[in-house]
Amino acid sequence: MKIIRRCISEGRAQFSDYSLACEQCSCSLCGELQGTSAPLHMLLMPDAGESRVLWKTPNWVVIPTIGPLTPGHLMLVPRTHHYSILSCPEDTLDECQKLLGACAEMLRMIYGLDVLVFEHGATAQQHKVCGACIDHAHLHVVPGPRSFIAAAKDKLFEWESGATLRELSNKVYGSPYMLVGQLSPDDLWVRQCAEAVPSQLLRRILALELGCEGKWDWRKQPNTSVFLQTIKDWRARDAVAKIGEGQDTRSY
Repeated sequence: MKIIRRCISEGRAQFSDYSLACEQCSCSLCGELQGTSAPLHMLLMPDAGESRVLWKTPNWVVIPTIGPLTPGHLMLVPRTHHYSILSCPEDTLDECQKLLGACAEMLRMIYGLDVLVFEHGATAQQHKVCGACIDHAHLHVVPGPRSFIAAAKDKLFEWESGATLRELSNKVYGSPYMLVGQLSPDDLWVRQCAEAVPSQLLRRILALELGCEGKWDWRKQPNTSVFLQTIKDWRARDAVAKIGEGQDTRSY
């Protein structure tokens, strides 16, 4: 970790310079969650702290995304390696659904906004067709305008609706896909990707709706101040809620 800090301060950090992946599956998120490699956010934001986990359940963690488009921009990430959210086992998917509801409630309490979700869902055989840039499943959860859903559906066609993640998984099982929606009330949409779409397309669309067009690429703009603000906002609200309920504040 000291080597990473020194190289960044000297302005010569490169993704390829470091061992950021799990040795078994070459996945940076697996390496971060298993504690076997340097967390990616530490490379881009060395003062952010070693752990960005906000909540965790037996099969999931909630973390702030690198390059947040707005305060409160999170990701739900499975603790074992899956290429997409909808390819997870049914019991794991149901656990994710419950966690989504809790995250939506927390974000609305903090920011007072609607809560959106989106994902580029890859497969082992087709990593990039859906626009995904990391092969480990991660579902974005972010406060934002409902107009994002309409904008995504206007950009691409042949969307199918569903009330739950399990219902959506039955529509696209085995295929790369894109997912958008809002939470509480749930309004979820998914489309299979027969042809390649641009990388991070849904981030681009949401950035336009949020008025930050040109700031969609997390690799180029980690947006450190908003990343840190999200952690601060979440942990402050979480601590207040759990103290009020007489709970331990260290985990979900």
